[in-house]
Amino acid sequence: MAYHSNNWRQIPQYVATYNRFLEQGYRDGWEGLDEPDDPPSCDLEFPAFLDAIIYANQVGDLTGFRDAWPLAYAPLCARLNELGQSIPMLAVFDDGKILARLGTTYQSGHAVLIDGDKVQAVADIGCFGQSANGQWLAIAGEHGVVITRGWQGEMYCVCPYPSALQMGVALDEPWQPEKLVPFDDGRAVLFVSAQGCFILEPQQSIRLLPTNQACEDHFQWLAEDCPEVPQSLPHLDMVHGAVSSDGQWIAVGSQCSAHLVFDRQGNQVAEIGPHSEYPHFALFSAKDEQLLLNACHFYNGASISVPCPKIPGLYTDFYQEHADITVVEQAARVYAGVARKDEYIIGDAYGWLRCVDFQGQLRWIHHIGSTIDAMVLSADGQTLICSSYAGFISILELDSDARAPYELGFGPVHESRRWLFWKNMQPLMW
Repeated sequence: MAYHSNNWRQIPQYVATYNRFLEQGYRDGWEGLDEPDDPPSCDLEFPAFLDAIIYANQVGDLTGFRDAWPLAYAPLCARLNELGQSIPMLAVFDDGKILARLGTTYQSGHAVLIDGDKVQAVADIGCFGQSANGQWLAIAGEHGVVITRGWQGEMYCVCPYPSALQMGVALDEPWQPEKLVPFDDGRAVLFVSAQGCFILEPQQSIRLLPTNQACEDHFQWLAEDCPEVPQSLPHLDMVHGAVSSDGQWIAVGSQCSAHLVFDRQGNQVAEIGPHSEYPHFALFSAKDEQLLLNACHFYNGASISVPCPKIPGLYTDFYQEHADITVVEQAARVYAGVARKDEYIIGDAYGWLRCVDFQGQLRWIHHIGSTIDAMVLSADGQTLICSSYAGFISILELDSDARAPYELGFGPVHESRRWLFWKNMQPLMW
């Protein structure tokens, strides 16, 4: 089968122009710079692209396919509302296998296992999460969270879901976790959901959000202003959480809170005012030197960092400048991130990956497309796997000099493979 692409072949030329614009802007400032025009429309070529990628996967000629149809996002935009889907959870194991959930957390979804160039559906796994050290996998079950030693390893413990008594009211729907973060010792898991954030252990659960005060205020409001409405817990929007690798600190937040930090026993030790409107994401550095906290406003945001030894007793207001707070990034609404060495890699609402150091210096930037949904690092820290709402799973080699001319961005990172997990289609490698 011959490969044909006309406007698509102009993408490397457009990328070269745009990359010069990016490098100049980040180096010298954006004043006086004109953003390059959008790339030429490729929508009419989409049927040919789809035929070509299906054929390339059938015959195993991905190199030839990429030469004719270089990696890109813009040419697919018109089709992604129909084809794309959220991939909100990823895990990567020592043997290179990748576990991914297809479908948003609030709708039905399922897991798949990627093993080299093979993909298989995984039954009975909906929500899962991996510890920072990669040793533990938490899987949500009917009655609690099961923690296993790696993929298909021995069951280490079961952490039951909270009881109605702990919540103060009966739940009107099953527990629906949005994120699970096993502690690095495998003995507990941070349970993050719109229904609440908890430290779950085999013998107990500790509620972090909503806080006791938030619950009291909510119940009082219901009694005074909505007496006809049955008592129910406040719904947490933009809920998120992170656990330090030593298990000492747990950072959580939601749209209606500040950045909150608790100790291992569930005692609140800090309340840090965000530097944008709504807390949205938290991430500890690889060796717990710092805590990164992101807040958003629409599709932009700001990320600050706090030295972990300075966390206890830190109470600041919104936007407050403080000697222990560093603004490390001022553009991104962060949905996912990883930490390694002395840097953070964060993914934003526009499909960009940014690598910044502890002082906020940009080291590289790379475009995947659509909202970045999830990220994990390989055990050696050299391979980054990320997903987006476009139904992409991208595998990137870090500290690499193999960057291709069609890759949007700059720096030592190369996207070696992209998977398309599109609705009602077989997985496709690109």
